[in-house]
Amino acid sequence: MQRAQQLRATDDATLATQRLAEVARWVRPFVTQARLAPGRYAVPADMAAWLPGVQHGQFQLRAEHLALLRAAMWREVEGEALQEWLAESTEAAPLWPTPAIDGKRTYGDRSYYTIDMAEILGQPFAVDGQGRPLLDPVRVAALTALHEETLTALQVLLLYGEMGG
Repeated sequence: MQRAQQLRATDDATLATQRLAEVARWVRPFVTQARLAPGRYAVPADMAAWLPGVQHGQFQLRAEHLALLRAAMWREVEGEALQEWLAESTEAAPLWPTPAIDGKRTYGDRSYYTIDMAEILGQPFAVDGQGRPLLDPVRVAALTALHEETLTALQVLLLYGEMGG
């Protein structure tokens, strides 16, 4: 909140909260539509320590990261849930609903997000005679690492991505 107030050059917490909520609503469309080529991108030092996949202040953004971000399942608080959410907000602890990538079903409705990831990336797992995916531990580990790096890819996209037109 303090950072939002600094950026807005205001002491008005309500105004800062409102502006944060307005900006947050643009995140999903930006992530799904922004242009950014795969490549190496600098990551600010204050972020590099907690973001996965950053090496020597750089992150290698891959086409796979972008495909996963664009296919991510976004959730928004709406309707009755929105009213319940806002009812819990206080002046001391203001809450505002922001769109977010679903933490449980990140890329689809499967029990294992790696199955959804493999399909999005055009390399689905082989299936057994009953149609169940055969989860190769080496591939699952590689997809898990890629999934963890999408946090960094999201930050890089927000820092360097551009909207067309």
